[in-house]
Amino acid sequence: MGDVFYVDLVENEIKEAIVFLWQTNCGGSCDGGGIILHFYKLENGKGKLIDFLETGSRSGGCFVKNFRVEKKTIFIEQFGKCKKNTNFYSDKAFMCKFCISGFTSSVYSIKNSKLFREYVEETDTESKNINNYLPEISINE
Repeated sequence: MGDVFYVDLVENEIKEAIVFLWQTNCGGSCDGGGIILHFYKLENGKGKLIDFLETGSRSGGCFVKNFRVEKKTIFIEQFGKCKKNTNFYSDKAFMCKFCISGFTSSVYSIKNSKLFREYVEETDTESKNINNYLPEISINE
């Protein structure tokens, strides 16, 4: 499953593609799914990968809470502590498989054909069960 959004992210009046790919990893049990974001530009009439961002899962943390593009800036909130852009399976006690506490807010832009993280902040919150949570997506130019 995936979604594609087109928005000008680099002030060239040509829209780049943001592709949301959903993945679920299963071993002994499944992780509830995660999202990989791919950013493409048009070059010589073909799509060329600018960069990608792999987020965490509903059970492991760093799953996308909301994704917003506004004025060429990308805002992503994720469940859990994600300053290092990783999930936190190893630090988690599985009292509630899909319960995550805290969230991380990040701001990205595309510079020199790379995804650049300009800002990140972690916030503490009570634990919340995100098993069936669907990310909020907002694309505004």
